[in-house]
Amino acid sequence: MAAPLLLLCRPLAWLLLLVNDTFAAPSWSAVSVGSPGLAGALLCYAALLAAWRWRGAARALGAAVALVALLAPAPARHLLAMRRGGLEVTFLSVGQGDATALLLPDGSAVLVDGGGEARGRYDPGARDVVPWLRDAGVTRIAAVFLSHPHPDHLLGLPAVAAAFPVEHFFTNGRTGDEAASAAFAHLPPPTRLAPGEYFERAGVRFEALSPPGGSEAWTENDASLVLRVSHGQVAFLMSGDIESEGEAALTGGPFAPLLRADVVKIPHHGSASSSGEDFVAAVRPAYAVATVGRDNRFGFPATEVVARWQAAGAHVLRTDEGAVRFLSDGRAVRRAPASASLDALALARERL
Repeated sequence: MAAPLLLLCRPLAWLLLLVNDTFAAPSWSAVSVGSPGLAGALLCYAALLAAWRWRGAARALGAAVALVALLAPAPARHLLAMRRGGLEVTFLSVGQGDATALLLPDGSAVLVDGGGEARGRYDPGARDVVPWLRDAGVTRIAAVFLSHPHPDHLLGLPAVAAAFPVEHFFTNGRTGDEAASAAFAHLPPPTRLAPGEYFERAGVRFEALSPPGGSEAWTENDASLVLRVSHGQVAFLMSGDIESEGEAALTGGPFAPLLRADVVKIPHHGSASSSGEDFVAAVRPAYAVATVGRDNRFGFPATEVVARWQAAGAHVLRTDEGAVRFLSDGRAVRRAPASASLDALALARERL
């Protein structure tokens, strides 16, 4: 009995979609803004209600207050971060993948990996990374570093590049498979960063430690671009997904003294095939961050890996419990609260 009614509704549904598509087509049809927060949202609604009830100049004032309450919080956060100075590093909660955002002392942003979902069920770049950057008031990205062209590190980057101008794009020189090549087509031309080469901005140095020459036969994981991010006396080690072969080359190579860091991104999400005793002993961090998805099917981070980092004196943190944020003044690093609103959204999506 429903079929005739559905057929009658079809022209109306088609017309509704046509109207939606028409108004969504122009580039200016949607304006992305940072989260106003609870206080900003309440102020916006209160001002809109007042504008509706008032008359004359008071109505215009109410509308202006509503607009400011909606648009001003993200730029204000950005200005406050610049005034505070220092380096802010946030390991984002993007599910089973990697994405780390760095806000430099001059207010510019750098991204190391962009998350991704191999089966294409969702896009962490559009879902998590871009909203976080907008919430922080970011308007352009100074550099993007891709550790290696695996889906959980790469596939979120096209959404980032579509949302923000990207000045530099650094990789380990590998192009990956067909899916990776398709993602690269939406990104700026890549620049290979060889060991010893670096990018520096606002007193923050991003130096490549791996992969070395002759690593062409290595797996994609072991050939990850390993970065030492130094800010004054503070160092972060971004280890990609290196496993035993990549770790052995680092601990036994010329860059072994540079492995010492205050904060390390645990290699390969805490896989049992990584974080060997020699590598852990060389890094000896105060904090070790496992970038993992909630209830992931791999069982990451492995219990023995967590125990190994803890035995070395590290406080182990996990992104499946929320984003992990650090502040550096160039002399010391401290953990800081992450964005509560975006953490709640990310964790809710993980549970769904």
